[in-house]
Amino acid sequence: MFQNICLTCNNSKFNEQRFLQTDGTAQGPHMSCSYADIAMAKYDSLANEFHLKPKIWKRFRDDILISWEHGLNTLPSFLEHLNSMGKTGKITFTMEIADENGLEFLDLKLKIVESKIRVDVYAKPTNSFSYTSPNTCYPNKNICNIPKGIALRLRRICDDNETFDKRSLEYQNYLIARDHKPSTVKHHFSEVRNKTRPEARLKQNRKEMVSGI
Repeated sequence: MFQNICLTCNNSKFNEQRFLQTDGTAQGPHMSCSYADIAMAKYDSLANEFHLKPKIWKRFRDDILISWEHGLNTLPSFLEHLNSMGKTGKITFTMEIADENGLEFLDLKLKIVESKIRVDVYAKPTNSFSYTSPNTCYPNKNICNIPKGIALRLRRICDDNETFDKRSLEYQNYLIARDHKPSTVKHHFSEVRNKTRPEARLKQNRKEMVSGI
């Protein structure tokens, strides 16, 4: 019953008109992410059925990062194999191949340096960095947690101190431009700077366990 409601009763309002979504499910409802994962899980199995296997297969919803070591000439065949399950036209995969400038995947900037994958934070050119301003009616505790949360995110992503320090300056300026106190922002970023990436990730894992995410 609940599944039918989520899949058939999603509606939205735009320009004083109401629209009913008749195909798929919106990403707003709590269950929509679970439905997306269930629908996409079959592709995890499908990838293993191909005679050549990617060394890395990391999927987040319908975005997939792979490491392919079998030559570029065999990659189109693998893509065709994945799309063979989507002949109904519901899902069609496209492919982007990393070059000397690296590759953007979600909020990550990946680049191979000396045979190692280096990780930096990535933001779309359209990102306005409009973080919640302290001048809003949000509780002070929530406002104070914004700079620390951003600093922890950068620490989890950036894989060396030089990259973290560079991004820290950028994101501190974004926060200060949104009227966050410079002293508070610098304090949180300095505090997180002393943590290692595993320590920053451990904090996130504990939060997920407590919240049940």
